[in-house]
Amino acid sequence: MDIQTFHEKSLFITESAHVFSRACAKPGPIHIALSGGSTPVPIYRAIGGRADIPFDRLELYQVDERYVRSDHPDSNHRMITQSLRVSAQHKLKKFHSFDTSLPIDEALNEYEHTVARVPERSFDLMVLGIGQDGHIASLFPFSDALSMEKHLVAHTQTETFAVHDRLTLTLPIILKSKKILVLLNGMEKHQVLEKMKKEETTIENFPAKALFQHPNVLVHFCPTD
Repeated sequence: MDIQTFHEKSLFITESAHVFSRACAKPGPIHIALSGGSTPVPIYRAIGGRADIPFDRLELYQVDERYVRSDHPDSNHRMITQSLRVSAQHKLKKFHSFDTSLPIDEALNEYEHTVARVPERSFDLMVLGIGQDGHIASLFPFSDALSMEKHLVAHTQTETFAVHDRLTLTLPIILKSKKILVLLNGMEKHQVLEKMKKEETTIENFPAKALFQHPNVLVHFCPTD
C-alpha cells in the first residue's frame, strides 16, 4: 500500500485526477468504479474538465448507493452525475448505476448482471473512501456481506447514517480491480490509517483492512479539509 500525503488541497485534487487519467491510458473500453461521499466531489469536477480523458470510451460504475431516489440529495448517483456534468456528462459513454426505483432485490439482480459484464470482472480503477468506522463502499463492520464470495453486489444496513439501506459492490470484485485509489481528507482520517495498520484490526471489525490483500492500492491523504 502506497500512502501519499498532500498538504495542499489543490495538489490532492490534481494528483488524484492524474491517477484517473493514467487509468484511461489504454486501448478499448475503460471501466472505472466511483464511490460517493463529499471527498471526491472536487476531484470528479476536475476529471470532468480534463481534455486528456477519452470519455467516449469510458464506462463508469457505482461502487455503492444509498437506497433513495436518484434525485434525492443523499443519492450518490446525483452527486456523481452533477460533479461530472460541467463538461463531460454529455460525452460520457455510459454511467452504470443501481436502479433505486426498483425493489432492493430487483435492483441488486440488475446491477449484478451489469457488473458481471466487466471484462474478467476487473475494473481498471476503483475509487474508494474509508469511513471513521473503517467501512469501505457500503461494507460496514460486522456485516454479513463481508463474507460473501459468490455475489458481486449486496444489500447492507447501517444505523450510523441517516439512510439505513445501502446497495454495494462486495469484497471479491473490489479486490479484483487492477488499481484502487483511496481518497482521505481531514486529520481524523489519519486516525483511520493508523487503526487500519494495527495488528489487532480485522476485516470484520474494520473492513478497510481488506485493502492490504490488494497488490496495487494508492492512498491519497490530505490532512486539511
